[in-house]
Amino acid sequence: MTINKVLEQLSRLEPHTFSDEDLAAWVLQLDAQLFTELAMPQDTERPRTWPEDGDIPLTAMAPYDELYLYYIQAKVEFFQREYDHYENTMAMYDNAVSEWRKQYRRTHIPEPIYITLDGSEGRNVSSPDEI
Repeated sequence: MTINKVLEQLSRLEPHTFSDEDLAAWVLQLDAQLFTELAMPQDTERPRTWPEDGDIPLTAMAPYDELYLYYIQAKVEFFQREYDHYENTMAMYDNAVSEWRKQYRRTHIPEPIYITLDGSEGRNVSSPDEI
């Protein structure tokens, strides 16, 4: 999913008066948050500006990429004071982002870090025996 696809889907599904710039900023904010929370590799290609990076894939890939649509749809509903719809959409977003985080950690296991108890700096080692 890309920012442009999220914006296009939202315009079909949820009538709104928000600018594409505002919507894209929300998507970029969410994408940066997910990227940071999961400590993803810094060299990962991801969108950083819009419209320049509008066709670069977002961090969460299919089938979990629906979370971006849920997020901006919920933001629109909140600002339009459609609170019942907002709560339902946020529940779908929370579930989607939770499933994506679990999947990401299952397939991208971080390297273990062992810290010594003698006050020396911790370092990456392949086993506790190397400490």
